[in-house]
Amino acid sequence: MLSLQRTLSVGYLFQHPTRMALVVISIALGVGTLVATRALDDSLHQAAKGAVNPFATLADLLVVNGQTGVPADLADRLKEAKLPGLGDVQPLVMGRASLIDLGDQSVRLLGIQLFADESLTPGKALAGDNPWGLKFSPTDEPAGVGWALLSGAKPVIIGAKLAERMKSLPNGTHDFQLRRAAGEVQRVTSLGSVRLQGQAKGLEDEAVFADVRTASSIIYPQKPKPYASQLNLKLGPGADKKQVRQEVEDFLKDQGEPGLVQTIEATEEMASDVTASLELG
Repeated sequence: MLSLQRTLSVGYLFQHPTRMALVVISIALGVGTLVATRALDDSLHQAAKGAVNPFATLADLLVVNGQTGVPADLADRLKEAKLPGLGDVQPLVMGRASLIDLGDQSVRLLGIQLFADESLTPGKALAGDNPWGLKFSPTDEPAGVGWALLSGAKPVIIGAKLAERMKSLPNGTHDFQLRRAAGEVQRVTSLGSVRLQGQAKGLEDEAVFADVRTASSIIYPQKPKPYASQLNLKLGPGADKKQVRQEVEDFLKDQGEPGLVQTIEATEEMASDVTASLELG
């Protein structure tokens, strides 16, 4: 039976070589298109999750309030409350700003706690506890940074790939400008660059990290005090997520603060809903 099949198949191939070649090519193209589409779909999904929350892997719960944000000092109040099962609380400001010196390029502005104390020394940036997993490299020109800080520039840290591109600017990374959401301009200077890990690694090409107060003044210029886009909550060892979520919600009600306590999974589902039509296409 097999010998007969081989005989017929080989014979047919020799009789219709062009047709068989086209069939093989069409199958290969179909498989290649399917694989490429699946890869594009996965990349789109991961990019959407990274855009919504690039540090999702570093939190178990989030406190959010839409585009309005939440008071940044709520993080300190939650820490002082010492709720059972709640480990760490970190405010995170996220938004967009224009980097004027690179032709108004849009960059991701993220506000985090850059310093363990009030020092603005480049070598002390991200010193001590660094819950964001950032690998910081101080600038090799601290004198330029010191002069920029004395002249009123705000300290920031930039992604490693963005830092490489900015070295060609007249003032390097030691004196550049960010355009605020309201159109105002903020002078900043880079204390150094950072490498990122996981789904946040893509930020190396467009991230500018500032302290929470500076980032809040750019993203929320109408707010009289610093606001954060969200609070990242980390659970303590063995803590029950549902119980901690309820405790945080009760705390927000007692404090009279608006806000919604979400799981990371719920946030990722929201990102999936946004890209659902593109994935279907």
